[in-house]
Amino acid sequence: MNSLSLSFMALLAGVLHGISFALTPDSVPRWWLQIAALACLIWLVWRETQARRAALAGYAFGLGWFGFGVHWVFTSLHVYGGMHWLLAALAVVVFCAFLALYPALAAGLSVKLGRYRLAPSQAPGISQMLWFAAWWGGSEWLRGTVFTGFPWIASGYAHVEGPLAAYAPVLGVYGLCTLAALLAGSFCLWTRRALWPWAIGLPLVLVGLGLILATQSWTQPYGQPLQVRLIQGNVAQDIKFQPERLIEQFRLYDALATAAPADLIVLPETAIPVPIQNSPHGFFSSLAGFARTTGSTVLTGVPIMQARPAQTSPGPMGEEDWYNAVVALTPQAPQQVLDHGDLPRYAKHHLVPFGEYIPWGFAWFVAAMNMPLGEFSRGEQVQVPFLVKDQRVAVNICYEDLFGHEIALTLNQPLAPTVLLNVSNIAWFGHSVALPQHLLASRLRAKETGRPMLRATNTGVTAVITPDGTVKAQLPAHTRGTLVQTVQGYSGQTPYLRWKDWGFAVLSLILAASAWVFARLTRHE
Repeated sequence: MNSLSLSFMALLAGVLHGISFALTPDSVPRWWLQIAALACLIWLVWRETQARRAALAGYAFGLGWFGFGVHWVFTSLHVYGGMHWLLAALAVVVFCAFLALYPALAAGLSVKLGRYRLAPSQAPGISQMLWFAAWWGGSEWLRGTVFTGFPWIASGYAHVEGPLAAYAPVLGVYGLCTLAALLAGSFCLWTRRALWPWAIGLPLVLVGLGLILATQSWTQPYGQPLQVRLIQGNVAQDIKFQPERLIEQFRLYDALATAAPADLIVLPETAIPVPIQNSPHGFFSSLAGFARTTGSTVLTGVPIMQARPAQTSPGPMGEEDWYNAVVALTPQAPQQVLDHGDLPRYAKHHLVPFGEYIPWGFAWFVAAMNMPLGEFSRGEQVQVPFLVKDQRVAVNICYEDLFGHEIALTLNQPLAPTVLLNVSNIAWFGHSVALPQHLLASRLRAKETGRPMLRATNTGVTAVITPDGTVKAQLPAHTRGTLVQTVQGYSGQTPYLRWKDWGFAVLSLILAASAWVFARLTRHE
């Protein structure tokens, strides 16, 4: 097979891989398509004896995968960011080209290290399968770590449902990436008759163990259920930060928040797009009065600013620090709320490059966009959860829920959270597949932690997710509404909360060591 044919077939397989997470804004993941697409890549890679050509196949696969999977970045840069369309398109191409390096690394190294040296037909063997699975999971972990990480639509997210889903509370998303590659590779063993027992036995073992794990309850109900109201304002991104449109947003969210009491009422990320000090006089004091008289706790996304300590050099925003935050108006809130000083808060820790902070050397790139809030500072890694009745609610903002190990850290504190809450505004990406893709991350975090996950978003997907990753209820995307549900908190620790990504690391090492052993055993075959 020449290089052009190899690249074209791998590219098509990569597009199918991207589709497996979500084809339309309303679709669900297709775990079987993810396995089939990855099996196509593995089949192409195993036909190659040169690591360079295998890496080429992996790179083309990555271009198809991310070209379909994250094309919506163009919308945020051009449509809402105001960047010239040519520069925005070029930026998306460069971004996808960078992300494609990771599957190229996995494919190239699997051939380099797992070549079946004396097999005359160049048919794949056990060693190649194990090497590929180990490097595939490792490359996904690297993508989620290097340069602060971008683990969006990691291959394991397609398995929030299906036969591998029960491994999530044990091995996390990168463990699912590894097992998915192992399962896909086992199907490719059918090309060699002598390995049919492995081709049949390995899937049976993986699925059988998954069925056993699915019967386990790692966490337990805790305390009394909460009555929650999750608000989806559906404020268009192109008017959200227009000064002349701010007052109508304040009126909208005041009306939605105070429409009825509840134990917990949540407004999305930057629902209030200006700091408390700059909001209309009495707005936050009115919400505080509602919280006091009804016994409700109102959480809202709002940027907060505070003066930098004396004798400290100026930061990115001069003499002030700005945070992308959530503040709580509780039944104990003060009568007059003039700033955030007397309010419980959560400040976002894992910031988005280019959107919330400027990487070194890229000021020129950010200057080509119209970003309304500037450069934020980071909050602490582990922060005190919000206390709502007898439940402890841990907040994560926007794509922070992509980082399972960081959320696991928040649950390893003396008073561990019993409920997870994501507040987001991904109106930046329009009517795209970014919305259902983001929902997959929240579903997998629920499975990893054994906690319910609440989502309050501007345009979607606003949802309540049970500890097993099931979407209990959700609002239609791009509509204005309030999701009212009863939510039970959970306590306890899943294996993933104890091990974090170390379980995945041990699995990868075991696969790599086994690959080496099989290579030694079959060297003279």
